[in-house]
Amino acid sequence: MAKRLVLLVLCSISNFVACINDPASNVQDILPKLLAKTQTHALTARPYLLLTVINNAYRDVGFNGLVAMARFGVTPVWLCGDEQVVSWLSKANVDCIFLPWGRQHGLGSLWYLRMLLAREILKHDVDVLLVDSDAVWLQDAMGSIHAELSPPNKAHVIAQRGSFPHTGLGAALCCGFLYLKADAETVKLLERVAPPSAPSGFDDQQALNEGVIAHAEAYGKPIQWHTPPETQNHQFHLTFNAPTVARGSFGLLNVSYLPHPQFMRKCKPDADFRRLPHVKLAHCQSGKHATSKHMSLQDHGLWFLPSNRTTYEPRLPTTIPNQRVSSMQQLGDTLAKLAGYE
Repeated sequence: MAKRLVLLVLCSISNFVACINDPASNVQDILPKLLAKTQTHALTARPYLLLTVINNAYRDVGFNGLVAMARFGVTPVWLCGDEQVVSWLSKANVDCIFLPWGRQHGLGSLWYLRMLLAREILKHDVDVLLVDSDAVWLQDAMGSIHAELSPPNKAHVIAQRGSFPHTGLGAALCCGFLYLKADAETVKLLERVAPPSAPSGFDDQQALNEGVIAHAEAYGKPIQWHTPPETQNHQFHLTFNAPTVARGSFGLLNVSYLPHPQFMRKCKPDADFRRLPHVKLAHCQSGKHATSKHMSLQDHGLWFLPSNRTTYEPRLPTTIPNQRVSSMQQLGDTLAKLAGYE
């Protein structure tokens, strides 16, 4: 099979130095290429883009997540932080949008650039789903998203629960599984979250959670909760491991915190997800480097790729986009069965 290298060069030669030092330049170059990849999900009937950031260190972890979600007909647009992972993905005929700015400034800057891209995508009436490379789909999570988007919930922001940062609400929105609806209120939020220039030490999850609270404060009224109260000391308190959705209005922004037992973040050391059929998405906390992610995924029965090789060399039979999705689904199904999933 002929190999093809898909390296989407996003800086003109004359503007290269400015581009690699200016994330706004990256966004304007990348945006048309991203919008061209917009999909419409059959269930939500809304145009959306699923974005996953990856670099060469996380390539096996990312491909593991890719084949897991492909079982449900869902494929990401990968935002790549270095040329090595672009070259590697070309072996599987998987397109990857190269982020030159991220190459120089590290992972934290990639998260900032991801938020800038999300904001601009929303302005074009396209929803955004952000999924981390180590978040493993075990069921079709789009059903839960559809329920929160639909009346009476009408959510603008839908996320897995996290524990950071500590904002006083008891749980946080996790950017590792975050759905943003294209709406004027969501764009306002993202303008708070991703200012024109990256602040020193930018953390997207901290910025998002502080941003939703600031959004409520800008309307001059308290957060209004629409679900049965999760209380602590007789005050509303989001419980990290709550089994139901928590829904609140932050000003005019409707936010849904997904139930932790179905969208799991804190995983017990002995948890084997092959024996936990209620879990839709497993995004287990682990060390922030690829080796820890890989070991955690294997320990929890979440590793779908062959484990008897140092690195996985993906091979898919076609370069035709429509057939590629089908082939990726078949690959995901096959590897899932080998890993012990029905």
